[in-house]
Amino acid sequence: MPPQFLIPIFFVCFVVTAIMVSTYNKFVRYRNRIEESWSRIDVALKRRANLIPNLVRVIEGYSAHENKIFEEKIRQLSGNSDTSRMEQESKITKSLGGLLAIAEAYPDLKSSGNFLD
Repeated sequence: MPPQFLIPIFFVCFVVTAIMVSTYNKFVRYRNRIEESWSRIDVALKRRANLIPNLVRVIEGYSAHENKIFEEKIRQLSGNSDTSRMEQESKITKSLGGLLAIAEAYPDLKSSGNFLD
């Protein structure tokens, strides 16, 4: 076979091989990006799962604190019948002042919106 036919045939084979290698490398790159994306999703889900127990503990602590405050208020409101109305109002006012001071000192008490959701 004359060389004038072999050179174009080799050139075409070389170009086809280069295109195939390039396409294979693109597929490998896409596969690696997909695996990396799934890995990031797995990390985010694991982090979320690790935060759930902390959230449960916060809600339990907040509900216990809220329960304690409401029980104290009920106990004070249903106090002795022999005390005068003025003394009861004075106790309620003092305890509400303490409650407001606690709420100002601990702004996380205002997170009841999250608790109710």
